[in-house]
Amino acid sequence: MKAFILAGWIWLRFTTPSFEAIPGSCDPSLVPTDRLDQATLFVDFDDGSTWIFGSHPAAAPGAPDSFRVLFFPGMSFARVAISDSAGNVSCLSNPAALRSTTSVDSDPAPEPRAQAYWFDLLGRRLDPGELRGDGRPRRPGVYFLKRRGSPAIKRVVLR
Repeated sequence: MKAFILAGWIWLRFTTPSFEAIPGSCDPSLVPTDRLDQATLFVDFDDGSTWIFGSHPAAAPGAPDSFRVLFFPGMSFARVAISDSAGNVSCLSNPAALRSTTSVDSDPAPEPRAQAYWFDLLGRRLDPGELRGDGRPRRPGVYFLKRRGSPAIKRVVLR
């Protein structure tokens, strides 16, 4: 089922980083992080402006986190950055498009031979423990779905 959002509340869900970044890059190092401080949500608009839409204490490293956002026309992308207690700010997440969404509330069960990979807003693949028996994420939110053998990546909203 396709749905276009005119205005309304949406949840943007992501997973906080588990490892420190390699200095000077956005790639994770082998050093676990234990000092996350703030999660900040940035929203890009059609006119080219970027606003800070909210900030809150970050969840524990590697844990699920989220922002509840009032979506309205003109918003194009959302990105998240995490800062640590020393004030270092992570690279921005991959942008999540906000122009339209695809709902899977009434989707049929996944094809038996098609293996699906789910990713959060930061592009991290969900672990099998984060999936329900039917293969979909346990928690509602915005995710990306890639089926094995298909080049397409679908943006999916689970309610």
